[in-house]
Amino acid sequence: GLRHFLFVVPAFAVLAGIGFDALLDRVQSRTRVVVGTTIAAFVLWNASVLVRLHPYQYLYFNQLVGGAARRFDMDYWVNVMAEAVNNLDAYVTELDKVGGHSRRYTVAVCGERVPFEERHSARLQWTEDCGRNSSSRRRTWIATARSTAASSPPSRA
Repeated sequence: GLRHFLFVVPAFAVLAGIGFDALLDRVQSRTRVVVGTTIAAFVLWNASVLVRLHPYQYLYFNQLVGGAARRFDMDYWVNVMAEAVNNLDAYVTELDKVGGHSRRYTVAVCGERVPFEERHSARLQWTEDCGRNSSSRRRTWIATARSTAASSPPSRA
């Protein structure tokens, strides 16, 4: 993973800075302003994306990678589980208000059980059944990693 070469990132940043400095030294003063402005615009755009994604900015892949969510495990440590379970609980609370009754919902969680168990309410019941062609009657689906979930969510029961 990333931690195996994280120590070289500062050196790469220094080398990139030296390279951009050399590039700016070679271009004329008018072109230097255009190149500097372009670089600044790309850096500011990337920073704005990371600010908007906070606190999940570590899940971001540059758009040049393309389709990262389908190719890589995004949230390996399942840090989004708390927010997902809270949002799901709020959603089923609204469903129960509309329906005029309270019921228990089976949730297929394709990820770690502990983060789900720490946050769920009594009306949400865990199941490990993440397969698309199973006979269980799960009502909701939470997938936290590409490798643990089927390629697409099952149809609603």
